[in-house]
Amino acid sequence: MIKRLLITLLLVGNVAAAPDFEAFEQFRDQLRAKKEGIMLDSMQLTAADQEKFTPIYREYNTKIMAIRDQRLELVKEFSSKYSEMDDKRAAALSKDLFKLMRNRNKLREDYHKKVSKALSPVHAIRFVQVDSQMDTLLNVIRVRNIPLMKTPDEVTTDFGISVSAGVIDDADKKINNNMALPE
Repeated sequence: MIKRLLITLLLVGNVAAAPDFEAFEQFRDQLRAKKEGIMLDSMQLTAADQEKFTPIYREYNTKIMAIRDQRLELVKEFSSKYSEMDDKRAAALSKDLFKLMRNRNKLREDYHKKVSKALSPVHAIRFVQVDSQMDTLLNVIRVRNIPLMKTPDEVTTDFGISVSAGVIDDADKKINNNMALPE
């Protein structure tokens, strides 16, 4: 089931790379509609266990989506203020990001306990694994448009990777000295 999600993510990868986050939000909404089915298929529950799990998962999903929405707003704020980022703004954004990460982890832990009690510890950890995998895949798409914060001695490569200018100079020298192009 996760493989199917990955294929879906890869197919919409170009759409999700839109700079205004509109395409990502559209994709996220489509994923939300399919997420419960993906989770239920991945959990491989009996009918009786699925009856116990589904209301717990729906409650969890409502809460985790609120946290994910807050994170997306934080990413949008970072992106909109990227060129004028100073230490004060960076510190505030970092504080907010870490708070959201703690909230997400606490929520997962709380619902791990609920699933463990309703079903079993094995089912509970599987729930956490599947949810974490879906979250990771969403993050891969989300971060494609988030530039790394530049420090004063950094430049951005043609591939959008931010690295120290000295590293680029060293790499250029090595390439020019060691790699002669065929004639």
